[in-house]
Amino acid sequence: MWTISWLQLKHSWRQWLATIPVFVTVGLILGFCLTGIVNVAESQQVDLYGQNTPLPIFIMPIVFGGITMLIVIKGIVNQLLDQFKADYRMLAILGATVNALAAILGIQIGIVSGVSALLGGVIALPLTRFCYVWLQQIVGPQMLLNMSIHFSFMALLLTVILASLIAGSGGFWHARHQLKDGNKHPSHRRRIVCRIKMIVLLMVVIGLIIKLAMQIMTLTYVGQSEKVIVGLGNSVGNLNLVLFLLLILITLTGQTVLKLASRGLYWLGARTLFLNLAAHDIDYAVKKYLPLYTPVTIIAVLITGMSAIMWNIPAYTNTTSANNERLVNFILTIGLYLGAPLLIVLANVLATMLVAKEDNDQQMRQLQLLGLTQQQLLLTQQLNVVILVGVGLVASLLAGGLVWGLTIHVGRTILHQAPISMSALLAGPFLMASSMFCLLTIVNVFRVYHGNWLTKE
Repeated sequence: MWTISWLQLKHSWRQWLATIPVFVTVGLILGFCLTGIVNVAESQQVDLYGQNTPLPIFIMPIVFGGITMLIVIKGIVNQLLDQFKADYRMLAILGATVNALAAILGIQIGIVSGVSALLGGVIALPLTRFCYVWLQQIVGPQMLLNMSIHFSFMALLLTVILASLIAGSGGFWHARHQLKDGNKHPSHRRRIVCRIKMIVLLMVVIGLIIKLAMQIMTLTYVGQSEKVIVGLGNSVGNLNLVLFLLLILITLTGQTVLKLASRGLYWLGARTLFLNLAAHDIDYAVKKYLPLYTPVTIIAVLITGMSAIMWNIPAYTNTTSANNERLVNFILTIGLYLGAPLLIVLANVLATMLVAKEDNDQQMRQLQLLGLTQQQLLLTQQLNVVILVGVGLVASLLAGGLVWGLTIHVGRTILHQAPISMSALLAGPFLMASSMFCLLTIVNVFRVYHGNWLTKE
């Protein structure tokens, strides 16, 4: 098993190079967190279990980054399985089981992630020092005590081991699930049952969102301080639940939304050749674009929702301290809770495009044979990006806008103070949309003008 995995890894090393951005980012995050945890544990200046222990700063990115890694690795696994389908078909003919094929891919992912995490772990040391000093300047030395941060071989070793285990086990699980589904040929009855289950699940999720939103909208002002605290706690819990359900809804409807948007644009631009090509490409190969759309939209909605809650519902104190707490909560929320997922998702955007390089090169080669120039090819690719980014931007604004509006209502009803911050609504969607647009544009320009897909004259 290990021998076959190693031989395939050496044979297909070019495809695996495309996944390095994701795994280096994972190693960077793990290295940052584990370096901080080890230094906190060894420090004589900081009480490990004290009230102002900095441990949460280094623990939360691991939790949220690990969850994000398990989500985005599904798209990488699907693309790699598509790249290696000829090899796996041969191994299946020779008698390899689904578990064996999944283990082969999982071992390769574990090896690549471990080597990449080693590089990320080395870079993590100066990043940890910089971030700790920066956060200390924001919250003050009373909240974050002075602490020296030094290199730890134990942290580096744990970074490599954890990255290999998380990526390898996640790759094995997703590959096993995908290979099992690929071996099945669902009947018409089974497809109908699956669609009914999906519709029922969507109805349940949408129904819960509507119920919670109506419950929040029926809030009334309470004058006593104790009731304010209780009502505020219940409302924040409901807001977080609405946010979580919206993320599930985005995940369930991603493929349908992309298909409907592309078909709508195809109908609107019936006489526009390049728009038709771009819309048809997204409609036909929607599974290729789904790993780009879903994680980016989820992170944008998370940034909007959590920023709105942290900014518009400050502590029940005087105005000055409330404003300071809003700023601190906003920075800590983006940095600690969403910083790691944000980096992983952006790295996944780059990795997804690089893994799909061969398929994209073949597509551009065919279009060139049909007479398209380089400028026209770039225009077609950029229209793909515009459609993908535009759909994600609209979806994130709608979902995030719901949480933002409910948060404003809670702040005005319970606290009688809800500063309307449009930045809390627009920052997340436009940050993710602009980042994704820039990354994909750079990849498209390089691929069109410097790729090796060009046919020889």
